[in-house]
Amino acid sequence: MSNSGIPCHDCGKVRRQGLYSVFEGGLYLCRRCLPGNSIGEHGRRYPECPEDWHDMWDHLYCLADRRALPFAIEKARADS
Repeated sequence: MSNSGIPCHDCGKVRRQGLYSVFEGGLYLCRRCLPGNSIGEHGRRYPECPEDWHDMWDHLYCLADRRALPFAIEKARADS
């Protein structure tokens, strides 16, 4: 992982400013790719979750800027 940053999981863009949302399992999204329909997106991203009322925010691990993102992803994957 270089100093240039890590591209967003969905859009592939490296955000120079702002925070990424890091979810359980190491999924990370920039603020522009956060789902509008969080419950529908939850079913697609976490099909093994038994809670049908959950949305993506129930699986949020942390927020991280581009410098902290590699460490946050590694920790989220290790804790899953």
